[in-house]
Amino acid sequence: MRMRSVCAAFLVLLMTGCATSNPAQEAALAAAVKKYDERVAAMDSLAIASMYTDDGELRHAGEVLARGHDEIYKFLQRFDGKYQVLENTTTIDAIDMLRGNTASVQAHFTQKTRDLKTGKVLQPAGMLEFEWVELNGNWFIRSIDSIPR
Repeated sequence: MRMRSVCAAFLVLLMTGCATSNPAQEAALAAAVKKYDERVAAMDSLAIASMYTDDGELRHAGEVLARGHDEIYKFLQRFDGKYQVLENTTTIDAIDMLRGNTASVQAHFTQKTRDLKTGKVLQPAGMLEFEWVELNGNWFIRSIDSIPR
């Protein structure tokens, strides 16, 4: 039991040692998350897909649902005309600036959507784990993992 605690403490130190703080980059990331949030609220599949890197991944509970702009766009199009987003809020819990031009953002989301066929209102919620990459001064999504509550 003691060994497990020592290993856990070492892992925390090791992981924190890789993260740095950069207020300007953190503000730019927060703005990118807000842009993502707005595009989800508007259900703009093409605009959402354009926020990903060429090899970006859209995941749900660890499972890769789509990879790359085209697959992500096609996946998101399945919801077009079927649901209306009534409310969408993404709240950042932590931003970790990693080595080089990458960052990890942990957030949680709440939504209120209407199924346009049945009229039923759904309220999905959960965690979002983003991996972002800065390319030419802009932040792009390398991956998002949506983990439902």
